[in-house]
Amino acid sequence: LVGSEMCIRDRPRCLESCIAQTYRNIEILVVNDGSKDQSLQIIQSFQEKDPRVILIDKENQGLYRARISGVQKASGRFLFFLDGDDYLPSDAVECLLDKAVLHSMDLVVANFYKEENGVVTPIPSFFHEEGVLEREEFQKLIIDNTGDSLCGKLISKTLYDTAIQCPSFTNVTLGEDQVIMLQLCNNISSAYCCCGYSYYYVQRSSSIMHERNCLLYTSPSPRDLSTS
Repeated sequence: LVGSEMCIRDRPRCLESCIAQTYRNIEILVVNDGSKDQSLQIIQSFQEKDPRVILIDKENQGLYRARISGVQKASGRFLFFLDGDDYLPSDAVECLLDKAVLHSMDLVVANFYKEENGVVTPIPSFFHEEGVLEREEFQKLIIDNTGDSLCGKLISKTLYDTAIQCPSFTNVTLGEDQVIMLQLCNNISSAYCCCGYSYYYVQRSSSIMHERNCLLYTSPSPRDLSTS
């Protein structure tokens, strides 16, 4: 998961928040997508601290292909995407995974906090009520409220693999999340919405959108899920 250059060095809490997750049985796959700063060395230092951190070092080929390289290495049943500027509440994965297992869901979503200039505020909630939403209602909610980022959502690997079979992905260079999110919606009958918060989105003053050179994925182990 790590986005703009200097991002890991400036904000190591991204990886720190993954290591600190209360749900321990996860893989933390970090795709170093051609970064030119000290990101590689910093990721390697995290590997020394925690064997769950797995480095995928590759030349820059863009966000979509970087994600694919990470997903291909993931051995778990679920994926969780996190941008390198951002970080997680300590119970983010555990809360979403509990809902996925309890309700047999392939997609679980929650709300975001926003941090800007060191001030954290809740982003106005569009997941107001806890519970299952049918596909049409969930898709309308996503479109109407720009909840189309893949970050901060728990997505089954099977669902993600199905969604990216869309031929149009071959030449996608901008708006990948929006395209994939629509495909995810097309391949579910329902999704679970949490009214809590699973993600801290950090707005950096240097850019309106995050630039991304690396990606990080957390993937709950199928071994644990089979005994849940």
